[in-house]
Amino acid sequence: MSFVSTDPYTHQGENTWFTPPELIKKLGFVFDMDVCTVSYRPFDIARTNIEHDKGECGLSAHWHGLVWMNPPYGKEIEPFINKFKNHSDGIALVFARMGTPWMQDWVRSGNGIFFLRKRIAFISKDWKKGTNAGADSCFLYKGKLAREIIEKSGIEGVFIREK
Repeated sequence: MSFVSTDPYTHQGENTWFTPPELIKKLGFVFDMDVCTVSYRPFDIARTNIEHDKGECGLSAHWHGLVWMNPPYGKEIEPFINKFKNHSDGIALVFARMGTPWMQDWVRSGNGIFFLRKRIAFISKDWKKGTNAGADSCFLYKGKLAREIIEKSGIEGVFIREK
């Protein structure tokens, strides 16, 4: 549900942003697990939550079922993407950074990508809607159920055919 930006060029210290609730509502699904969230999130989207502010770590946790992941953005993202690649079912919301090694590895892996048509306005930790993000976003997804959820959501965008 949340990502923590640690980009030293634009932010000082922790900068937590949440997935907008309208995006989650359009997906219309309660996930089995949110692997990157915090205890003070504005709403739940999963039955099980890994809360990094309570010392829990999505990288060391056992993932099960259909996962939702809005990982830490910045240098911390790659290990989360690598673990996500090895999980069977899920949706990850990330910036569409096509030039990054982790994104190029994802594309080569043949897993699914759905590019969102519009930029997202994330929610701050004081529940205020921000301006739209400074980059385009996409869903990385694994598994038939994840693709079906995105297809049925009505969210504008385009799929990249998986192998």
